[in-house]
Amino acid sequence: MLEQIRLQAERERVIFEVTSNIRRSTDIQSILMTTASELTRVTGARYAKIQINPLSDAKQEDKQ
Repeated sequence: MLEQIRLQAERERVIFEVTSNIRRSTDIQSILMTTASELTRVTGARYAKIQINPLSDAKQEDKQ
């Protein structure tokens, strides 16, 4: 039980840290860079890729 509480507190601390870093970003480019950086750091991944499809591309994919 105590271990579960400790793990939950650690998860919440990491989430707070990540969201705080993202919120400090001022423009979309830095928000995306910070998000990718934080995701790789927290998950231990070698890299992260964020892909944004313009609305017109998303509509075309929905039709297919």
